[in-house]
Amino acid sequence: MRGHRTDKVAFLLAGFLAVAAFALEAEHDPEPRIVGGFPALEATTRHQVSIRRRSSDESAFGAGHICGGSLIDSRTVLTAAHCLVDSLDKKRPAGYFRVVGGGVNRYERSAGTVVRTVSRVGVHERYNAKNFDNDVGLLIVSLDVEVGLVGLERDYSVTAQRTGSEDASSAETDRDGNENADLVYFLSN
Repeated sequence: MRGHRTDKVAFLLAGFLAVAAFALEAEHDPEPRIVGGFPALEATTRHQVSIRRRSSDESAFGAGHICGGSLIDSRTVLTAAHCLVDSLDKKRPAGYFRVVGGGVNRYERSAGTVVRTVSRVGVHERYNAKNFDNDVGLLIVSLDVEVGLVGLERDYSVTAQRTGSEDASSAETDRDGNENADLVYFLSN
């Protein structure tokens, strides 16, 4: 009888310790979303932006969040193509989006928050929604964003097919102002 009681006490103690450990972890990180993740620091994520549905976000700041993106220059956001298309896989118009940067909480505006409208949307011409091949898209914002750029090699270019349409356009010149006629978007170093 005594051994059974000791086992029961040990079981209850182990259960209590497990609940206490879970409670302490939950207090430290109330909403862990990524396994092994940790809170982002504004200083190390200044190139990160939130891509948002403009109409929803104007009603309730942060509610329009669709996807994340990275600033690759002061007006260009690199993101996934699936973030920029509708349910029929058609590219959404520029006015559908806005880009928000300068913070780590999408629901809070701070002194460093930057909000920009989008002037152009580019989706890789060979994007395949069925298997996500070429899942690359670009947004060109209306005004420069001075929060930070992604840490890429200095010698890179962003190019697109020159078709005269927004469909495959992102940047028609490289960093030196030279015209490009490359077929697909790419980053190279």
